[in-house]
Amino acid sequence: GEKVFLFNKLFRSPSTLIKLGDDTIKISVRKQDVFEVFRFRIALVLLSILLLSCVILALASNRMLKPILKLTAATQQVAKGEFDVEVNIQSRDEIGLLIKNFNQMTKELGRMEYLQKDFIRNVSHEFKTPISSIQGFAKLLQDETLPPEQRREFSEIILEETERLSRLLSNILRLSKLGNQ
Repeated sequence: GEKVFLFNKLFRSPSTLIKLGDDTIKISVRKQDVFEVFRFRIALVLLSILLLSCVILALASNRMLKPILKLTAATQQVAKGEFDVEVNIQSRDEIGLLIKNFNQMTKELGRMEYLQKDFIRNVSHEFKTPISSIQGFAKLLQDETLPPEQRREFSEIILEETERLSRLLSNILRLSKLGNQ
């Protein structure tokens, strides 16, 4: 004949247990507040929406960041002097335009590097020839037994070669000024 009150954790609903012999009878007066049920369901729905939106956001951000990360890695390679880098991502948005311009820039930088190396090779050759000529004729002029006519001829060749070097140097300086402008 003893009465015990039980409370559910989610909902406040008292129950009475009555022991009759070996049997236990539970009598519940379930006075469940509609507002509590509604609040629980709303919390469950909001939690589900939050989890689902986090998953969708993670997938979308990964998809959007992938081209940017590839472009960042490619720019680091270009910074090291590697101009044969190309980013292969097809996109029609602003990122796609940026990647297209990046690929065009690396091609132009590669061409400019080739032109610069070719220019240096040509200039080196053009300077080497007159210097070798001047050096050779200067050694010949050191010979005291050389007739005056040959001395004059060799000294004229040396003068011509120094004028040639001077013109080359002037042209290079002009090219440098044009390049800076």
